[in-house]
Amino acid sequence: MTLVVRDGGALELRVLCTWSRLLMDPVVATTTAADRRTRLMRLTAEPAATFAMRFERVRQALERGIVARLADGSRRAFGAWQWPSATEVQAALRQEMMAEATGGDRDHHASRLLATARLVVGPRAESVRVDLPKTLGPVLFTLMRPEDQWLAPAQSSPTVRLRRP
Repeated sequence: MTLVVRDGGALELRVLCTWSRLLMDPVVATTTAADRRTRLMRLTAEPAATFAMRFERVRQALERGIVARLADGSRRAFGAWQWPSATEVQAALRQEMMAEATGGDRDHHASRLLATARLVVGPRAESVRVDLPKTLGPVLFTLMRPEDQWLAPAQSSPTVRLRRP
């Protein structure tokens, strides 16, 4: 997950969701690789309409569960969410399943697809925390504060340091 903080309290959230994990029944504990493959196979074989309903439930739960908590204790929902489509997610699950079945890349996670959202908390907001639902599992949190600068036509960018001083 990456939180991009811009001037004026404008926030952009980028969430890399692992759909193979999010869409599996959380009640059933996966104990073996074979069990996981079987469950993944069932997801990829679901009729498109059934899969779309499952995807929509998970998507809505994530939107409700990922919120900004301001220093004053208020909670604000992110908006303008952009998600991959159910069709894209199911195709990615098929790709992941095939990679697992063929013994290809063992760390292949084709179902990791990006979702984005925005929120403007305003220039007076002192701080923000992003609350996450448990269903996301462990999350690597990255904070970015871009330094924007306009460049004239054909002008090179300023030198960008790749290492911290």
